[in-house]
Amino acid sequence: MRAIWVLGLLFFPCLKTFAQLIDINGKVADKQGKPAAFTSIWIDSNNDGNITNENGEYLLRLKPGRYQISFRNTDYEPLVKDIIVGDKPARYDIELSPKTPNDIVQSAADSITSKVITKRRNYKAQLPAYSGHLYTKALQQLDDAPKVFLKNDITHQLNLSID
Repeated sequence: MRAIWVLGLLFFPCLKTFAQLIDINGKVADKQGKPAAFTSIWIDSNNDGNITNENGEYLLRLKPGRYQISFRNTDYEPLVKDIIVGDKPARYDIELSPKTPNDIVQSAADSITSKVITKRRNYKAQLPAYSGHLYTKALQQLDDAPKVFLKNDITHQLNLSID
């Protein structure tokens, strides 16, 4: 009976820490309502983040407090939003503005990624040329070996049955 009380006292503080995480969800889209798929969501204070799915929806589990969350996508302007997490789940829908062609300032990773995305159809149509080294391990068996050639320990090691 004491063991049950001790386990109960150890278990309840764990429930309290898990219960403090609040679900924050929403949808990231542009001004026309088109979902911004695979937008990265980053929280600097936690060094934590997530990514939206193909419908632009996201889910974050955070402790109550104030957070500065950044939303980044190669096709849209970056957005930093202050969010206050209370004691109840909340929904924050985010609207991103598309990048204009005159945007000169762009990180190297964003420019490389956007170039690859624009040439995706070309790369997809090409047949990949693979080369490499392959190591395979197979079980081989020696049949009909002369009795004089093989000793007992070798036959046992090679799993041979010599009559």
